[in-house]
Amino acid sequence: MKALQGAGRFNIDALSSWFSNTKISNNKPTHNLRKIEIEDSLDPLFDYLNENFATLARGLTPDLKIKVMTQTWNVVLETIDHLLLPPLSDRRTIRQQLNATEVEIVFTWLSAMKSFFYHDGAGPSLEILQSQKYQQLIDTTIFYNWTTTQLKQESEKMLSQSFKSLKDKNYFASPEILMKRKNTVMAHRNRTVVKKQNEQLRIAQRETPQTEDIILRILKTRGEHDYVSRRLKQREKVAQALASESIANSGFR
Repeated sequence: MKALQGAGRFNIDALSSWFSNTKISNNKPTHNLRKIEIEDSLDPLFDYLNENFATLARGLTPDLKIKVMTQTWNVVLETIDHLLLPPLSDRRTIRQQLNATEVEIVFTWLSAMKSFFYHDGAGPSLEILQSQKYQQLIDTTIFYNWTTTQLKQESEKMLSQSFKSLKDKNYFASPEILMKRKNTVMAHRNRTVVKKQNEQLRIAQRETPQTEDIILRILKTRGEHDYVSRRLKQREKVAQALASESIANSGFR
């Protein structure tokens, strides 16, 4: 069973390499490519997927088949995301923003892949396919056309918005005090405080608006490494401050 499930999944590096190395037939200049030619370049991948999904259909229940197809779709989304933008970090990158034609090709691929996986309702539902990650990819096209100044201004606005958003979350209200027994040793108490603070910090960092992540990743492709690094440090300080405040409010002193 596990072997069959594994057969329908892709290694993200392999899939990314496939997309990156896909050649459009007849060697036309990319700006003259028609949509049908871009979609036709996916035919070998579709053949491979069809072969594997046919195997799944014979060996798995319908629910498990949909589950594996959904997992594969998530790898497709991650791969498209990687093609569009570098990872968000304070490391420098030599990658540059894709041009308009390259972006059109990538999103033509994405649209064709979504239709393939949906398969007129026989595959994962549109609700599953058009997930939050999918919507983030669509949002990327909007910010691609913004100037660097506009992106920075929007990022700065989000500094205060991020703080307010995290502040309003329930898990930054005073949490239930975990240490109730008076005879608890101080060492154990300190470990609990540290563990709780680290947990709050991880939650705060996860809740940072995804929109700004897109903006910062675009700025990385425009050589704005110092700005991105500074913003990431600011965000970390905000998350740490809120996590510390939560611990203080909980009564751990």
